[in-house]
Amino acid sequence: MSRRGRPVTVLISSAGRRVELLRGFRRALASLGLDGRVIATHASWDSSALHQADDGFLVPPLDHPAYVPALPALCEQHAADPVGPEVHTRDSTLLT
Repeated sequence: MSRRGRPVTVLISSAGRRVELLRGFRRALASLGLDGRVIATHASWDSSALHQADDGFLVPPLDHPAYVPALPALCEQHAADPVGPEVHTRDSTLLT
């Protein structure tokens, strides 16, 4: 089963070391009986969650002007549904 006739794709931005968050989304999809995948973004290839995601993508750092435009582009390219930003106290870019 899927949403709107296609698998659900969840994007977690600034994934960092949040492997358990990623796994939580996978568990939620499974418990709801939804086909889906979890993709992640981060500015560093050293991000453990980036490697645990179904697909991981490098994006510019939070303070780079290309950071915000990169997220909708990835959402469109990979048909991502919800976007789960990992909010940092220093990151207000997605709030403005």
